[in-house]
Amino acid sequence: MFGWSCLSLGGLLSVQSCPWVGGRSLRSRRRLLLLEPSVERLSPATGRRHRIPGHRDVLCILWTCLMERSTIVRNLVNPVVIFIQLSSRWTFACVGCDYQNRQACDLKTELLQQATGSPKQFILVYWQLTYIHQKCHSEPDGPGIAALTSEERTRWAKAREYLVSLDPENLTMLEKIQSSLLVYSIEDGSPHVTPEDYSQVTTMLLTGDPTVRWGDKSYNLISFANGVFGCNCDHAPYDAMIIVNISHYIDEKILENEGRWKGSENVRDIPLPEELIFTVDEKVLDDINQAKAQYLKQASDLQIFVYAFTSFGKKLTKKMRLHPDTFVQLALQLAYYRLHGCPGCCYETAMTRYFYHGRTETVRSCTVEAVRWCQSMQNPYASLLERQQKMLQAFAKHNKMMKDCSTGKGFDRHLLGLSLIAKEEGLPIPELFTDPLFSKSGGGGNFVLSTSLIGYFRIQGVVAPMVHNGYGFFYHIRDNRFVVACTAWKSCPETDAEKLIEQIFHAFHDMIQLMNTAHL
Repeated sequence: MFGWSCLSLGGLLSVQSCPWVGGRSLRSRRRLLLLEPSVERLSPATGRRHRIPGHRDVLCILWTCLMERSTIVRNLVNPVVIFIQLSSRWTFACVGCDYQNRQACDLKTELLQQATGSPKQFILVYWQLTYIHQKCHSEPDGPGIAALTSEERTRWAKAREYLVSLDPENLTMLEKIQSSLLVYSIEDGSPHVTPEDYSQVTTMLLTGDPTVRWGDKSYNLISFANGVFGCNCDHAPYDAMIIVNISHYIDEKILENEGRWKGSENVRDIPLPEELIFTVDEKVLDDINQAKAQYLKQASDLQIFVYAFTSFGKKLTKKMRLHPDTFVQLALQLAYYRLHGCPGCCYETAMTRYFYHGRTETVRSCTVEAVRWCQSMQNPYASLLERQQKMLQAFAKHNKMMKDCSTGKGFDRHLLGLSLIAKEEGLPIPELFTDPLFSKSGGGGNFVLSTSLIGYFRIQGVVAPMVHNGYGFFYHIRDNRFVVACTAWKSCPETDAEKLIEQIFHAFHDMIQLMNTAHL
C-alpha cells in the first residue's frame, strides 16, 4: 500500500493543521539515481560497522540536508512543500507558515538556525510519517491519481483538465503537489542489493508502481523498508549533476551521523495530518486504469542490469595514464562492436558549467579513431603495438572532444537551436536534418548508445534507451571499481543489456592487458 504526504518547511517550523489523498513516467529521458547501499557500512571515522538508515532516519537526515543546502532555500518566499506517498493516498503535513512578506535572506537564516538548533522538528517529521504509515495500512488503497502522470503528455493534460473540472478543490490539491520541493515515496518492499549487484533495487526505483511516483516532479525521493533509497527524476528542469550533488551530500550526512538519528526524542502536541481526497468519477477511474496499464506494459518491457566491476578502477587506469571516463567509453565502443559487429553511434554528456546557465553538450564517442581501434582488436593479424597505438589515438581524440565540448566548441546544441528556430518561425527545415545519415549518426535523438558518467561518488544512475534498438548506459567510477547500469528493450531481438555488460567487463581486462603487454 502506498500514498503521498507533504511537508511545508517554514521559518518558525510550527506545525499547523494539515490535509491527505489517493505516478510517474517511464519516458526515455527520465533518470534514476540511487545511493550505493550495503547491508553494513564502515564508518571512516571510527572503523565501526553500522546499519544503513530506515524511513525515519532518512527523513530526519534529509530534513537536515535540505535545511543546510542554502542553494535550495535561499530564494524561497513561499512555504516549501514535500509530498510523501504511501498506499496510493496523499498526506499533506504542513510544518510552517506563509512567507509572502518575509525577505528571502531572513528566511534562509532562520531555516538554517532552526535546522541546527531545533532537533525536535526532525522527530515531528517522523511522528507525522508514523501516523501516515499506520493510517494507510489500516485502510483500503486510494484511487491512485498519481498514475495519471505516467501517461503520454497530451492524454495526461486532457485527464488533468477533466479532473479539475469535477471540483475546484482538485485544482487546489494539484497545485500544492506541483509547487512542492520534492516528492517522497515510502515503499514497503525490501529489494535485494549487494555491493556487486544493484539490478533489483534499480528496477524497482525506475519501473515501480506508478501510483507512488509523481511523473511531473523533478525529484521523487524513494525509500524502502530495508533502508535502501534512491530517487527518480524528470530530466527536463535540470541536469543530472544537480541531483547527483544533492544525493552525495545526503550520503555524506548519513555517514557523518553513522546512519542514526542523534537528536532529541521529545515531541510536542501537533495536529494530525488530514487526508486530501480528490473528487473522482468513473471516467477518472477509467483514465487511471488505462494509465497504469500502458505504464506497466512499457515497464515490463525494460531490461535493467546494474553490476560492479571490481578487478580494478580509477587508480589503475590513471597509473596507466588513461583517463578513466574515456577508458569506459572506449570499452563500451569495443563491447558494442564485438556484440553487434558494427559501430554504435553514441551520446555522452559533456557539462558546459564553465558558462553562466551552461548545461550540456554532446560528445559523439563513436569516432573514426575508436572504430579503427575496435577493428584492430578484432583483427587477428594486428600486432599488440598496433592495437595499443590505435587505442591511444582513440583516447587522444575522445579527450580532445570532451575538452572542446565542455568549453563551448561542440555543435549539437547549435544544430538543435537552428532546428527549433526554423520550426518556431515556420521556415523550411534545413536539408541536413532530413538527411538519413543525420539520424543514423544519432541526430534528432536517435543515438543507439545513450551514456553518461554519473561521477566519482557513491552515486549510481540509470536511464532507458533513447531508441528501440539501443541501450541506456550510465556508470560511476571509483578508485577500485566501475559500476555500470545498462538498459535495453526486451521486445528488441537485437539488444541484450546483460550481454553488453559482459562484453564491457571483458574489454576492461583487454585494455589493461594491452597496456601491460605492449610495454614488455
